[in-house]
Amino acid sequence: PIGINAAQTAQWQIPVCLHDDKGTNACHMMTQKQESWTTPFACDAKLSTNANGAGYYRVDMDASLWRSAVADMANAKPAEALSIASDFFAAFNAGKVDANLVLELLPQFVSHSERRVMSWSSGSAGFIYRQIADEKELPQLETYLRKLYSKQINTIDLAPLTGAASAQVFRRQTLYGMLAHTAK
Repeated sequence: PIGINAAQTAQWQIPVCLHDDKGTNACHMMTQKQESWTTPFACDAKLSTNANGAGYYRVDMDASLWRSAVADMANAKPAEALSIASDFFAAFNAGKVDANLVLELLPQFVSHSERRVMSWSSGSAGFIYRQIADEKELPQLETYLRKLYSKQINTIDLAPLTGAASAQVFRRQTLYGMLAHTAK
């Protein structure tokens, strides 16, 4: 953390809490860089790697696990959706997730009502558009983003937002900004 001068060899203890789609919870205090432990979850359980988004840690997964983690993103609790999105887009920014996977999973993030999930997804899509895609790929990318974000615009009321909640205003601004600057 900022302001703490810990030696590079310092070993942190990190409480990790998981839960599954049936409401089973399991917490463990990690004291080593890598650990394994037995959990009460069924092999086919859908897990949340940061129960209620309460942990102060990052999760890194391979592509198949990311796909599983975001499969039901639209129904995720806001705190858990933020946790998943934060971890996923941090992995993208660190080069651990490629642009193709971001574009593949973008619909799940865009569909969530939490404004920061929408913001991170549109920011990453904009970065791919401006910095990664080559000129030949831009028309196809614009078409994809236009279809994706247009679907979301069609889910919101286009009437003036007199007295609207800030999250609703932010969502509308994000959608229109994406369509105006990237999806054209």
